[in-house]
This record gives sequence, C-alpha cells and structure tokens, in this order.
Amino acid sequence: MKNFIIGIVCFLTAHTINAQVINDESYLDESFYKFKIKLENAVLNRDREALSSMLADSINESANGCGYKCPKKEFLDFLFPNKESNEWTSLLNHIRFGFKKKSTADNALDAVTDTPYYFYAPSFNDEINLETQLIILGENVNIREDAGTDKKVVAQLSYEIVRCNCSITNITDDTYKYADGIDWIQVTLKNGVKGYVAANLTSQNISRDLVIINTATGWKITSYFMSPGC
Repeated sequence: MKNFIIGIVCFLTAHTINAQVINDESYLDESFYKFKIKLENAVLNRDREALSSMLADSINESANGCGYKCPKKEFLDFLFPNKESNEWTSLLNHIRFGFKKKSTADNALDAVTDTPYYFYAPSFNDEINLETQLIILGENVNIREDAGTDKKVVAQLSYEIVRCNCSITNITDDTYKYADGIDWIQVTLKNGVKGYVAANLTSQNISRDLVIINTATGWKITSYFMSPGC
C-alpha cells in the first residue's frame, strides 16, 4: 500500500508540460525519482560537493571541452567552477523539462550497469528532428516578424514544435540574428508564416544530453554531452 501511495504521489508531481513532446517519466522508478529530487536541490543550491557525489568517476562531456572521458574533478572545474557559472541554469533546465526512461539494450552506454534501463534528459530530444525543428519552451512566447523586441508580433506560441533551418548543415543567412542583446532564431509556423523567436525560449537553449545510469554505487550522471557543432 505504501509503494502504491508513493507511486501515485510521484505520478501527480511528475513535471509534464506537454504530453506530446515533454513528458517526465522519472516517476516510473522510485529510486531514480528520489535521486532526481536530490539532484534538483543540489543544482538549485549550486552545491558543487552535492553534485560531485552524483557524478560517475568519469563523464562524457564533448569532443572539444574536457573530453569523452572527463574525470569528475575536471568536469566540475570546467563546467561548474563556482556558483556564478551559467551551466547551473542549463543543468536545471534539463531536469525541469523531464526525463525519459530508455532501454539499455537499445543504446550503447559507456558504463557498467545491470539495470535494463536508464534515464535521459531533456525528454523531448527524441521527439523532434534537431536539424529542422525546435520547441518553444514557454507560454505565450512572442514570435516577431523580424529580430528585435520592438518588431511586430505575428504569433504567440506555448510549448509547440516549429520548423527551422537550425543545423550547421542547413543554416541560412537569415537563420540566426542578434538584436537588442538577444540571440534570435528564424522559425516557420504551421501556416507557413516565418518569424523570429528569442533563442533562450527554445529547445536550442538546451544543447546537451544528460544520461543517468544505475551503477554498482547507485544512480550516477555518466554523460552531460554536447554534440559536435552545437
């Protein structure tokens, strides 16, 4: 009965913003759910020591940063050197937009685990084509006819997929602009209308893949990876 009640509480508190593209499945494993709460608290408090206890001995970070096999201390020094690092906000957004439960049988994981599944964030990365789509991450986000806070608003969108030429393989001269101290991305709406949205209100602002695996010493972050070209 206790486990049933905990399961219901976890289900009700799971952070689901849009059932189509953003769905937090962390409630599916009680031990992971508890780990996620501790991780969230560590990030909110910008607590390096607490975060360190949740890291594997080495973490995949990138090809160009501290490496595919980045030792824990180097990883922390590189991305989380102090409380002022912007990476705390980035990691919080990964947690905020949910975890997806994935099968270890379907993925090559560079970590030892007997658990048939692991958790991955952000939950929506598998739901969109990262080269031609992005997600508006906010409610009533302004889409403007051109880059700039004073430009005409052509639409307001909430947690919706839009089209874009946002990859290094299909980028155009109009894809990215900078105005009023803001990075803007050109998007195409369902009705074919083009407009610009502030990049920090889109999935382009969450550029890493967070992987958490149940190892011999418990749940650990084994990858916080930025793909080449990001």
